[in-house]
Amino acid sequence: MLTFINSFIWPLLAAALIPLILHLLNRGKTKKLPFSAVRFLQSIEASRIKKVRLLQILLILVRTLLILALILAFGRIILAAGDDASGQATAVIIVDNSLSMGAYDRGATHFEKALHQASRLSAFYEPEDRVFVVDAANGTATRIGSAGQRLPVGLSTKGADIQKIAAATDSLFKAFPNGYREVFLFSDMRLPDADTLLSRNSTAMYHIDVAAGYQPDDLGIDSVRTRQRIVNGRMAYAFDVVLKNRSTHEKTSQLRLSVDKRPVSRRFVTVPAEARDTVRFAYVPTQSGTHALHFELDNDDLTANNHYYLVLNISEQTRVLYVFDRPDTVMQTALNSLGLAGSFAITGTPLNRWQTFDPTRYDLLLLHISAHLKNSDTRRIRQWQENDRRVVIIPTQGNAAASYNQILREISGVAPIQGFHFIRPPGFISLNIPGEAFQAAIQSPGGIPRTVTVPFNRYYRLRGNHPAWFWDNGAPFAFQHNRLTFFSADFNINWGRLPAETFFIPFLALRVLTPRTGNQPGYRPGDKLVFEAGMTVNDAAFTVVAPDGQVHPVTMRSQRNRLRAFFTQSRQPGFYTLQTGPKIWDMQAVNPEPGEWNRPPNPSETWGVSLKEITSETWRNAIVGRRYGMELTTWFILGALLMAALEMWIIKRLENPRV
Repeated sequence: MLTFINSFIWPLLAAALIPLILHLLNRGKTKKLPFSAVRFLQSIEASRIKKVRLLQILLILVRTLLILALILAFGRIILAAGDDASGQATAVIIVDNSLSMGAYDRGATHFEKALHQASRLSAFYEPEDRVFVVDAANGTATRIGSAGQRLPVGLSTKGADIQKIAAATDSLFKAFPNGYREVFLFSDMRLPDADTLLSRNSTAMYHIDVAAGYQPDDLGIDSVRTRQRIVNGRMAYAFDVVLKNRSTHEKTSQLRLSVDKRPVSRRFVTVPAEARDTVRFAYVPTQSGTHALHFELDNDDLTANNHYYLVLNISEQTRVLYVFDRPDTVMQTALNSLGLAGSFAITGTPLNRWQTFDPTRYDLLLLHISAHLKNSDTRRIRQWQENDRRVVIIPTQGNAAASYNQILREISGVAPIQGFHFIRPPGFISLNIPGEAFQAAIQSPGGIPRTVTVPFNRYYRLRGNHPAWFWDNGAPFAFQHNRLTFFSADFNINWGRLPAETFFIPFLALRVLTPRTGNQPGYRPGDKLVFEAGMTVNDAAFTVVAPDGQVHPVTMRSQRNRLRAFFTQSRQPGFYTLQTGPKIWDMQAVNPEPGEWNRPPNPSETWGVSLKEITSETWRNAIVGRRYGMELTTWFILGALLMAALEMWIIKRLENPRV
């Protein structure tokens, strides 16, 4: 079926008769010429006369076809794909509302530009058409009922979910199998694999790159890593802030740290073009409890990644259950000194009694034991781990690598010990400890060395790596796996040689192991948040307060001797607090996913037809034209050029006297 886009061209088709009319008008006119001799006329052969007449008829036909080709080219005739050229359409408009679409570009965000273009597109459809808008973040589809209706899509803090988009598109086309199926994608083209997922619908697919030509001017926070160290008797927390400059030029900004909405510190940072940098911040809490840390950069094109939220939970006192199989004077002295520091509440018990203690009343289980444990002991240790309690094992027995590996395998499924090493005196191996670990206890004004060494005669060789303490042969001093830590050697009297003049300095490392630093692993928008409260709370009305101030009631459930609540409405970054009235029981932080805006734009060649913007001309030429079928304009132009060339050839043949 043939259809004209420019139907006004129909009357001009009569112009194709002009060559024939001119020929007929000139045919009846004869002109008398005097000849002095008639003998020359007799030399013209009858066959040549017939050839001239044939070329004249062919010339008329070529000129007629030339005029027809030009008229049809201007009329933009289309070969329809089927017999339902006047049928209804099902259109799916996908508005990319992922975080990167919040970037400002010439006075508006990419998301605002996408909404504007999508609204203009919806106005071109007829009321009987089925037009839907799909939220790229969660895959929900909403039908648009009237032209100019506000699109029900808002900027999300999550990345686009291609699987949900494809599922929603498939279901809509199955539910409304109209003659025309069209997909429109308004995006900055940072979506992964959209071409392969959406092309399976066998639809007409169009994409509008709202970020075409955009050069980002963005310095953002990708992540924050927590480190701890000892300063002036308190735990100082060091934070490595990872910055990413996505601009093509160097950027300078101010990085600020606020705790509980109070400014704490700030630094000016400069990051080279398209590079990463790590900036370290330090924070020394003055009290226990929950601390809400907010890292912030100056605003730029993309403000969403200028913020990072972190929760730091500091226990008022770390409760330690110390289990031993035989009394040890060195260890007991160290524990007594550690208890005097006020940060630890240590309870000691022999191995044959420890199973009666309630794990919910302690933060850390410290086992100073030999390699001979009962099955009931290993099962009880697993129960402590299941209650989210940390377990530290210090071996007292030498040359028992296989036995300790068996214990560790039963507890956590790993066997990190590679062997036992004994060095006869006066030989020894040195344990290297960073000097900053002793900063809290050193009284001399002369300062401390960069590294302090302690001599040992025996130790277990472990796999893995410990970032703080290591033997001088590079082997780690401790092995960590989930909530389990295994030290490679027992403590001895050589600890007294340290400049701190005490035995308990090594145990300050326990402070690194016990605090809840929160946000582990990092929560993203849409994740299920887990909150905890004490078991002593009864009949209290618990609520979760979102970053925007909205209050959501939650139900607490008893789980592992704790009250827990699960919250699924974490739609935006920021702090979420579990409260009963003004009392805060727990807090979680939610941060956007940096991978979404770190993803480079995908090439657009395989995403269907690229449209610069939505206009009436775009609608008529690109969309309606493709809907009806294949446009033949190019073929008619080629035909007109061919007819013009053929006309010139015929005229030259007629002018040739030998014809």
